[in-house]
Amino acid sequence: MRRTSIPCNKENPRPRLLGSPPPPHPEWVVVNSDGSVKYPDSLAAAGGLVRDSSGRCLGAFASNLGACTITRAELLGAIQGLRLAWSLG
Repeated sequence: MRRTSIPCNKENPRPRLLGSPPPPHPEWVVVNSDGSVKYPDSLAAAGGLVRDSSGRCLGAFASNLGACTITRAELLGAIQGLRLAWSLG
């Protein structure tokens, strides 16, 4: 599995869209992740980011996962997002 760290623009918080969920508690972060699989060769990738309560990006990741199922790609993306959040403190 190849993992890439992606720089974030930490100065500009994400704009709040109409109908979007409320921001988390000020001491919490939000982890967004996604996995995808390209068929017919089943090559998968996952990526995501961690944001603070004001919507600022704290960190992001992208990974090539090789051949796997969509369920595994989604789960690996979620695990990587949680590990990144944990590593950011």
